[in-house]
Amino acid sequence: MRISAVLLMGAMLVLSGGCKKDRTYKAKVIVKYASDQTPAAFAYVETGCPVCVDDGTANGPVQGPLTTDANGEVLLEFRAKMVLDVTALKGNLFGAGFLQLEEGETIVEEILIQ
Repeated sequence: MRISAVLLMGAMLVLSGGCKKDRTYKAKVIVKYASDQTPAAFAYVETGCPVCVDDGTANGPVQGPLTTDANGEVLLEFRAKMVLDVTALKGNLFGAGFLQLEEGETIVEEILIQ
């Protein structure tokens, strides 16, 4: 009888979503000027994935151009693990980098433009 009760409680826990895992892949890109390390507000940011297939949705691997906020930051969210190339552009200044997304984490990448 006790085993049945334990099994029933375990099944209820699993079915109720008690162990729900964050399955999103997030990144924060911070764009700064290389000359003085100050945030580059309203810079254009674009992501790409040379070995991914873009499914055409808003959170596919190719996003952009996006615009940084007043703090030089832009937040991205994806549905799968991947390595992305990131480019930033403001006026005639340019910077680039790479980031590897991890499930349930927010990866921070700083891009210096010059």
